[in-house]
Amino acid sequence: MASTANKGSRAPGRTALSGKAKQTIDAPDGGRVGLAITELSHLGKINLRGSEDILPGVKKHTGCKALPANNRTVTSASAPLSGWRPTSFWCCARPVKKQAFTAS
Repeated sequence: MASTANKGSRAPGRTALSGKAKQTIDAPDGGRVGLAITELSHLGKINLRGSEDILPGVKKHTGCKALPANNRTVTSASAPLSGWRPTSFWCCARPVKKQAFTAS
């Protein structure tokens, strides 16, 4: 049976979201969009939600100089940071880092 995996209009090396308009996502509680932190301790990941204004805190604790694009991961000496959406990221960090992020 022939594979249809390579059939499509997406150019090689481009993500499934390339060419799509950027989305803005309101804060879950309907308030001002800002930084929201959720820890999934059993997975060892910290979920970050925000836009470019969270970059100074992220850079301070992970060493990442830029937020990753959708479906991409930026790796530094401290922790990998992955982008899920334009305003949603996750970071694999030691549990002690959660307090550091919260304090930022």
